[in-house]
Amino acid sequence: MAISFLEQRTLLKTGDFRELVIQAILTAAIAIRNEPESTENHASRVALASAVIMNPASMEPKFSELLATQMTSMEPSDANISNAVSAVWDAIALTMYPAA
Repeated sequence: MAISFLEQRTLLKTGDFRELVIQAILTAAIAIRNEPESTENHASRVALASAVIMNPASMEPKFSELLATQMTSMEPSDANISNAVSAVWDAIALTMYPAA
C-alpha cells in the first residue's frame, strides 16, 4: 500500500530521497539509451533519457513528485526507487515528448 499523501510530501522534503532519485534516473537513462529501437515508445523514452543525462537536477523534481506516489515506505530501498522510475518513465516521456 502506498504511503499517505502527507507522508509523500514529507518524503519530498528529504534531501536523501531526492539524491537517490537522481542516481536512479541516471541509471535508468543509461539503460534506456541502450534499448533496441523496437522498444515501445522508444523515441520518447530516449528523448527523456537524453534530457536526464544532460541535466539530471532539472528532471529530479518531477520524477521525485511522481516517485513519491509509488512509495510504500518512508525509507525506500534502491530497488523500490528503481521500480518506481520504471513505472513512471513512459508517463513522463510521452508527456514531454509525445511526437518523438
